[in-house]
Amino acid sequence: MAVCIFCAKRATSDEHLWPNWLLGLIGREGYSIEYRRPDRPPVVIRGPDPALKRRIVCKGCNEGWMNALERGARPLLTALFHDVALSLDAESQRAITLWAVKTAMVLEALRSANEGWFYQPSDRHALRELGTPPEFTRTWIARFAGDSPLTSNIAGFGPSVNGATAIWGSCSTLTLGHLALQVVSLRADLPVRCDRVPWAATTVCVWPVDGRTVWWPPPISLGDDGTPNLVDFWTRWKLG
Repeated sequence: MAVCIFCAKRATSDEHLWPNWLLGLIGREGYSIEYRRPDRPPVVIRGPDPALKRRIVCKGCNEGWMNALERGARPLLTALFHDVALSLDAESQRAITLWAVKTAMVLEALRSANEGWFYQPSDRHALRELGTPPEFTRTWIARFAGDSPLTSNIAGFGPSVNGATAIWGSCSTLTLGHLALQVVSLRADLPVRCDRVPWAATTVCVWPVDGRTVWWPPPISLGDDGTPNLVDFWTRWKLG
């Protein structure tokens, strides 16, 4: 029996991997989802129609807190999708982060749990019950100037142990029109580093929220090519 990934009740509802309101913005231009681990070849799922559904949640979650989360984030994400410059207060930053974390958890669950999900039941429980992301989580947004309106890249990273990689961190990156979103979650407060691309001028940190209003877009945009590009953004984080 399929169970809800958020509350462990019977999964009775077909969850859209991307919500209908977002599909209405993008149309049927296709999608791609890529899963990466250092010790395995990447797995890429592509298709012409992004209106995908999976039975991984229950009706109570889908029509309850998940629907409320969508309603809270939709106006902000729509504006960012359309490249509208705006300020984001603390509540707006929180709404974007919770939506991004929920989406990362749903996309991860496309694959069998036997393939190694990063997010634990306690992480999903905290998101559902408390409205909080996992403890060691950071979220960034960037402006995307490329031609891929809907992409997802889910990457695990960590140290190599006996030829296999112990997954201590997860980096989930989404592009939605002109918006690029990135969620990095760690098992603990581990040291991480990124390459020397001028990320401070390319990204805006929206979680943890420190009370400041932030502005979007940042001065430098991501593209399909050149520096910085979308692949740079996917692969920028390393442990150590």
